Amino acid sequence: MLDDQRLRIFEAVARERSFTAAARKLGLTQPAVSQCISDLEKKTGGLLFDRQRGAVTLTPRGETFKLFADRILKDYEDLNVVFADYEAFASVAQKLNAIKDEPSFRVFKDILSD
Repeated sequence: MLDDQRLRIFEAVARERSFTAAARKLGLTQPAVSQCISDLEKKTGGLLFDRQRGAVTLTPRGETFKLFADRILKDYEDLNVVFADYEAFASVAQKLNAIKDEPSFRVFKDILSD
C-alpha cells in the first residue's frame, strides 16, 4: 500500500485530539507520534497543534495543513484502489474515457495514452 505515515499520524492526532490516543490507535509509541508531529512542525515553520493539559487542538496552521493532508490521503486511497487491479482500471478507463480530465488522474492520462 502506498501511503505517507506522517500524514496518517497527523490525521490521527487531529481526530483523537490526543497524542497518546493516536499512538494507541496506530500501534505506535507516544514518543514516536510526538517526534513525527515535531518534525512536521519544523517543516511547516510553526505549530500545527495547541497542546493544553488534556486537550490537543489544531492551530490555524494545523487547520490549513489538514486540508492538504486530507486531500493527499484521499489521493493515496484512490491510487491504491487503481493499482490494486490496474488492468481492470485501465480497461474501464479506456472504455469510458471519463476520468482523463480529472485533476487527480491527469498522471494516468499519459499512461493510458501510451
